[in-house]
Amino acid sequence: DDSDDDDDSDDEVRVDETHDAGDKALRDPIAFAYFVDPVKSTKCGHTYSRTSAAAYFAAEKTCVLPGCDAELLYPRDFERDAETELALRRHRQNAASQHRRPGQQHSQPVDDDDDDD
Repeated sequence: DDSDDDDDSDDEVRVDETHDAGDKALRDPIAFAYFVDPVKSTKCGHTYSRTSAAAYFAAEKTCVLPGCDAELLYPRDFERDAETELALRRHRQNAASQHRRPGQQHSQPVDDDDDDD
């Protein structure tokens, strides 16, 4: 068995390393906030927050991203975006880690015990 008992089931999602995982790539193009429950269009591949997609595409039918020619999008044309969920989780973990240990390199060991060393 090649599985590791410590693996999270979401770790099975393969992240496209060529995809821009920067802050902008983690924000909903309608609400301009971080994705919440991200969903991806099955027609053009763009990602939105589920509530943004449901509200926007109930009235409008064209993708909001410039240069995208996807038309006739409906709320049913979206599916869970596990890759973006994983990227968001990693982004939040990195931000929390940096917030807890300001000025410390991410790769340095942290001495969290109460002794003097």
